[in-house]
Amino acid sequence: MRVIKNTECLILLKKRLGVDYPKVIVDFLESDINKHETQKFIKKWEGLADSVCISKVHDWATRKKGLADFSYQNYVSFSQTPCRLPFTEMLVNWDGIVSLCCQDIEGEVVVGDVKKQTLSQIWQGEKINQIRGKHLELKTENLVLCKDCKLRTFWWAF
Repeated sequence: MRVIKNTECLILLKKRLGVDYPKVIVDFLESDINKHETQKFIKKWEGLADSVCISKVHDWATRKKGLADFSYQNYVSFSQTPCRLPFTEMLVNWDGIVSLCCQDIEGEVVVGDVKKQTLSQIWQGEKINQIRGKHLELKTENLVLCKDCKLRTFWWAF
């Protein structure tokens, strides 16, 4: 409930200030267990958030075993292209910790903390910039979260 209220406050603040950024994108992770709630989620956020996404269960950068029976959304086999996520998205967790991306469900790769830094400081910070550099060089084999991740999306898709 707290996350919903905070998201609504962020949307309201954007409207009051008359700004377009940051974009507020809400995402519903649909599975067989909760797919009956999908339309309710869309109805709540459509027209409020900048975008409403419905994602499917996937392999969480190979962190969650036993999900082989689920389909992978946005799956693109490894190609000679960097992941777009470190360049286009920031994941702020419930506790203010900023993780590398939406695949970092355990908060393994922390790039900042909104209680100690501004969003701008985190976004332009040394840690995230080092990771971005590795992606641009296509040298992610030493990035624990990135080396086996299968959620590669095309840059031009967003």
